[in-house]
Amino acid sequence: MSLFGLYNIGESALTASQAALAVTSNNIANVNTPGYSAESVTLNIATPMPTDVGAVGSGVTATGATRSYNAFIEAQLLNQQQNQSKSSALDQTWGQVEQLFNESQGIGLSGPLSDFFNAWNSVATAPDSTAARTVLLQKANTLASSAQTIESSLVDTVNNANKTIATDANQINTIASDIAGLNNQIIQQNTGTSGTQPAVLLDQRDADLKALAKLTDFSSYENSNGSITVVVGMRNLVAGTQTNTMSTTADANGNQKVVLDGTDITANI
Repeated sequence: MSLFGLYNIGESALTASQAALAVTSNNIANVNTPGYSAESVTLNIATPMPTDVGAVGSGVTATGATRSYNAFIEAQLLNQQQNQSKSSALDQTWGQVEQLFNESQGIGLSGPLSDFFNAWNSVATAPDSTAARTVLLQKANTLASSAQTIESSLVDTVNNANKTIATDANQINTIASDIAGLNNQIIQQNTGTSGTQPAVLLDQRDADLKALAKLTDFSSYENSNGSITVVVGMRNLVAGTQTNTMSTTADANGNQKVVLDGTDITANI
């Protein structure tokens, strides 16, 4: 091996070490960055050089950076995020309904109903009593007023939920567009000469999936070209670089139905 060959081996070692140091520094710099996955340099033996005595090693090459990622754990985290968000939405909605019937604080229909029937008993006991009849009318008005107040509050709760559904659908469409765009960039990089996984793009796509999990339940799987398909309500929300727009429409009762790819998926989400 020539002297220049020895220099080349030393240079390859320095270059590989420099790449590893740069990746380590980047990991430290992003230690508090949300969604960042730590990376490590992939080192490979350089192609040996032919000599008079046979093939001789020619050093080391850094072929790319690989992020630390566990698909199983990420899938479990997404699933639990969906469950947590679903429970939070139910808790918020049912909590509002519960406050309308909070008998411990004198709210609800139990008290007015009891007063109404007690007033009827008084009238039954003394049917000629003008005072008893007047009290009955007052209690009837109170009961009707309480029922109307509760009904109005329940309608407001339903209307707010419908508004939230429409707003969430718009946010889901925005996230879906971002995922499709990232899919396109990932496909382009995967078909390039490097053949390395674009770690930053994958981290960004995972962050979008976490944001989507806060809005709806879904499933996803990775395609052979590195893109992912996202399925909501048994319909494709994202398929590679293409998206289907989610929309909402009101039914006969004014409640929002969720439509994806021309199909009503309300019962499936």
